[in-house]
Amino acid sequence: MTPARAIFVFTADNDLLIFTGLDEASSWMEAVDVDDGEYPAIYTDEGSVVKASLNSETVVLADSGRRDLDDLSNRLARYAEMVDLPAPTDRLAFANTMLKREWDRQRSRRPRWLFKRIYGETPPFV
Repeated sequence: MTPARAIFVFTADNDLLIFTGLDEASSWMEAVDVDDGEYPAIYTDEGSVVKASLNSETVVLADSGRRDLDDLSNRLARYAEMVDLPAPTDRLAFANTMLKREWDRQRSRRPRWLFKRIYGETPPFV
């Protein structure tokens, strides 16, 4: 599997989480949620299916060896419709749009000095 620039994590409650790599995604996920099936679909930006498993209490994300670009595209289109965005034609541009939205949302919730310390000066991008 080539290094992914974006990881799309679809949750059981129809939310979408986007990460800039497998390490970031696995460190954010909680073992209990993986065990409970909270993440029914995880993909790289290229459509590779990512398998979530546990090693003790550590979340491990690995390439499953399968690709399903159609399912990824359909899930992204459904999510984009839910958040009033056009269906994405460029998965990386869509990931960057969503990362910036989340960064802006977090910025409005914290004092400026704290936000800068936690999230930096600019939003993450892929």
